This record gives sequence, structure tokens and C-alpha cells, in this order.
Amino acid sequence: AQRDRLRVLANRLGLLVTGSSDYHGAGKPNVLGENLTDPAVLAAIEERGSMPVVRP
Repeated sequence: AQRDRLRVLANRLGLLVTGSSDYHGAGKPNVLGENLTDPAVLAAIEERGSMPVVRP
């Protein structure tokens, strides 16, 4: 439920949603690669990064 609300907020603000697993080795509950950023979002990041800088 919280992730859904945050995704809606990010979309409303025109933000890209990224997320990957935060892995620091054995003894932690998360597994390397359990959360990945969607390839479409990576493409959008690349596209936005290639836009010219807009200055006021």
C-alpha cells in the first residue's frame, strides 16, 4: 500500500521510480538482486539525461 501511494505521488510529480536491493553481505534479510529497476525506467533516465539543460 505504501509503495503504491509513493508511485502515485512520483508519477504526479513527474519523477522516475528506481529501486534496487541494498545488499551488504551475509547476515542481512535481503538478497542481492531481489529488487531491480525496470528496464523502461533505465531507458527513461538515459533519455532525460540526454536532454539539453534548461536555464531560466
